[in-house]
Amino acid sequence: MIRKATLKDLKEIEKLYYIAVKHMIEEGNDNQWTDYKSFEAGVIKYINSGSFYVYYKNEELVGMFALIYGIDITYNVIRNGQWINDEPYATIHKIATKYYRKHIASDILEYIIGDVTSKNIYNIRIDTHEKNVSMRKFLEYFSGVLYSVKECMKTWKMPKKYPIIVFIISFFML
Repeated sequence: MIRKATLKDLKEIEKLYYIAVKHMIEEGNDNQWTDYKSFEAGVIKYINSGSFYVYYKNEELVGMFALIYGIDITYNVIRNGQWINDEPYATIHKIATKYYRKHIASDILEYIIGDVTSKNIYNIRIDTHEKNVSMRKFLEYFSGVLYSVKECMKTWKMPKKYPIIVFIISFFML
């Protein structure tokens, strides 16, 4: 079950945060999510605005993410590139799963796509660190294409599975 998070979920969110960080470090990504207190502050802000979600399976927290609608200031300044269009979009931040290769991230993305398209929005923006191997592989698998912001205007093709969704994926801190 995917639902909006509450402050009561913070202890479980913290556990999942450390699992995700450990996995990223094992993959050679020791630069992302390095400070739990700032991560937690962001999560609390998202919870209070109704934008943070948790995914429970059999009463176990297996995933989490922020889903933000409207302008995301993270993407106000992009160097060496531009977005494919200026249409309304949703943004995914702080996505993490407890287990890998268990279709949890796919379940989350299916939920997000359903929620976003139900609001007649057909653009989703997401970024990740260049060393976040698992996320990059997942996004490439799901959308069929990966772009840096610099390259998104050079060669563009629509995702194979969901032709109405535009994924713009940046590998650099913006």
